[in-house]
Amino acid sequence: MIGSVRSDGVGANGNSYFGAIPGLLGVSSDGACFRGYIYGSPGDSDEIGDGHFPLTVHLKRRTGNLFHPSDNESGFVNFGRYSMDPERQEVKYSRKLIFNRHGQWTLKREAGTFCLTYNSTYARYSELIMTMHPVPDLLASIFSYYLLLENDYLSLHCSAVNFHDNTTAAIFALPNTGKTQTAYKLVTEHGAKLVAEDVTVFGRSQLFPCPFTRSGAYFLTRKTVSRPFWTKRAYAERLFDYLDDERVCLSGPVAPPSRIIILRPGQKAGSRKLSADEAFSMVYGLNSTEFEGIARHSLLDISGILRWPDLGILDPKRHELTRALVDGCRDELYELTAPDSDGFAELTLNV
Repeated sequence: MIGSVRSDGVGANGNSYFGAIPGLLGVSSDGACFRGYIYGSPGDSDEIGDGHFPLTVHLKRRTGNLFHPSDNESGFVNFGRYSMDPERQEVKYSRKLIFNRHGQWTLKREAGTFCLTYNSTYARYSELIMTMHPVPDLLASIFSYYLLLENDYLSLHCSAVNFHDNTTAAIFALPNTGKTQTAYKLVTEHGAKLVAEDVTVFGRSQLFPCPFTRSGAYFLTRKTVSRPFWTKRAYAERLFDYLDDERVCLSGPVAPPSRIIILRPGQKAGSRKLSADEAFSMVYGLNSTEFEGIARHSLLDISGILRWPDLGILDPKRHELTRALVDGCRDELYELTAPDSDGFAELTLNV
C-alpha cells in the first residue's frame, strides 16, 4: 500500500487526515494551521476526512530547535545550511538568526508520503523573508506538487466543473481573469457541480477535485483580509463555504476533461477554436506560471544531492501528461473572450 494511512482515515501515527484532494491526498497537521497550503485546507471547525488516501502529507510545528546545528549525524552530508542523507531520503535545513536562535525544518520522504517538520522560529522568519525562504505551507505545496507528479498526477492551475451528462470542463486563465467567478456562475445558475475553483489534479483517466482551496470569495463577500499582503491569500475564504454540498464534488474523482476553455479578457465577446498544439502551449505555459515559478528555485538546492525529485524524469512526465490532457479533449479546445464572468459562463455553455 502506498502511503501511511489506514482505511479509517487515521494515519500510522494516530493522526486524522484532512482530505485536501478527496480520494487522493490526505494531510495531517498535528493541529498546526495550514491555511496557505495550495491544495486546500480545513475551515475553522470542519472536515477531518474519513477514507483511504493513496498519498499522504504530514506537517508538524515545534518550538525550539529541531536538532543541534553543529551535530554531525551519521549518514548526513553537510552542504552549508543543508544537511542530507540520500539513503534515508531526509533533508535538514538550519539558519542561524539573532539571539542564537535557529530557523529549522526537516523533510523526511518515503514512498507515497513525506513529513515536513518546522520550528516556530523558521515560520516567523520565513514570513518576513518569504522570497528567499518559503513559508512552511509553501514548502509543503512545493513538495506535494512533485509527490503527485512522480505518482503520475499532474496539478492544474484551473477551475473545473462537471455537468449533468458527466462531462467535465477545465477552465484556464491568468490570475484575476475570472476562473473562479466563471465556475461559480456555471454552478449556481446553470446546474453544474464544482470540481475546483483554482487547482485540480489530472490523473489520465480521471480528474480529482480540490474543493477546499482559498483563492478567495471576495467577489461574493467584498471582505478584505486584515493581514500582511503575503498572507492574504492564505487566509482568504473558501468558495466551498458559499455553496451547498450537493453542488460540490466531494466524493473523489470525476471524468477527465472533455473540454478545455481558456479565458481571455476583452471588450468584445467571442470564441475561437484552438488547435491541439495551441492549446498545449497555452495550458503548459499557464501551469508553469503557477507551479514551476514557486517550485523550481527552492528545489534546485536539494534535488541534485537528495536525488528527489528527479527533475530529469519529472519534466518529461509533466510534458507527457499535459499532452494527454489536451489529446483527451479531441477538438473541444476553445479560447473565449468576454468582458466579465457572465460572458465567459454563457460562452462556455454555447461552445
